[in-house]
Amino acid sequence: LNEKGYTCHAPQYKGHGVPPEELLSTGPEDWWKDVLDGYEYLKSEGYEQIAACGLSLGGVFSLKLGYTVPIKGIVPMCAPMYIKSEETMYEGVLEYARNYKKFEGKTAEQIDAEM
Repeated sequence: LNEKGYTCHAPQYKGHGVPPEELLSTGPEDWWKDVLDGYEYLKSEGYEQIAACGLSLGGVFSLKLGYTVPIKGIVPMCAPMYIKSEETMYEGVLEYARNYKKFEGKTAEQIDAEM
């Protein structure tokens, strides 16, 4: 989108893109605040026509943004229609943590000890 002349801003949710242990101290209220802060950042930069795109939870937040603040367009992608079970969510967090630790270059033994 940026290459097509659109200004893009992608706020990073608190606890994301950092060691997975930090994710455990955050939640949807924190992430929604990050969305609103991103919107306010664009407004403060002088942008008047703002559209929101989001993938998965970001898709849900883009929809919520649409009924919360004035927005020009919404592009939800793969937005979940129902809440997964707590067990499914937990397994997803464990998979994320394991992959993050592999990316850090940790050995299988280190990862197992940290998990």
